[in-house]
Amino acid sequence: MTKIQLDAKALKAVSRIVPAFDIRYYLCGVCIEATKDSTTCVSTDGHRIMAAQHKAKNDIQGDVRFIIPKEIVTMLTAGKRPAQAKSIELEKHGEKWSAGLPPVNEFQAQFKPIEGNFPNWRALVKKTTKDGVTGEVAMFNSRYLQEMFAIAKELHHPNLPAATLLHNGNAAAVIHFGDMLSDLNILGLVMPMKTERGPGLPDLSWAYPAKGDEDEDDAPKEAADSPTAEEVPA
Repeated sequence: MTKIQLDAKALKAVSRIVPAFDIRYYLCGVCIEATKDSTTCVSTDGHRIMAAQHKAKNDIQGDVRFIIPKEIVTMLTAGKRPAQAKSIELEKHGEKWSAGLPPVNEFQAQFKPIEGNFPNWRALVKKTTKDGVTGEVAMFNSRYLQEMFAIAKELHHPNLPAATLLHNGNAAAVIHFGDMLSDLNILGLVMPMKTERGPGLPDLSWAYPAKGDEDEDDAPKEAADSPTAEEVPA
């Protein structure tokens, strides 16, 4: 019998960037990579990669790799699961897999994996980061970054820093998710916008001081010379 354990939080996190439709149909789902002692959930939309790995006791004969369709992932991650149902168990029956639905796995969803070759994301990660990151600033699609940082907030305690963008020039930038509160290993990569230079500076003369107004260089100096609340004599 083949059984795989999935962390519901990991599956939901990576599913956030799965495209609703793509001519590359094999991207429209979450790729599952399982060994006997770990499970990795991976997704990509061609511009970003998200991967989350956690320890697991999987009942498999050898390494397993398949793609769960997006609609099934949505069903498995809908709503909130109680603490005792944070792990999703996938069980294989012939060519199909089944998994318990939230909130407590009482009902089952059965599906056939998406046929196709999921991209070799591990090779891209190695190529991009084997020598570290350059720190060279690049331009990014703001929506991509907003979504990645929103994912980070879901994974962390709300009072902890969410994530940091590590610039890497024209190569994929790394999203550093900080110290996790669980045993999840999280990876995020975002490709920069293809541009040799940023847009030119727009005309900002309308925002300059009006004639006769204080020069902007004087304001900080005067503010610095003014006594603070602690320095004002009683």
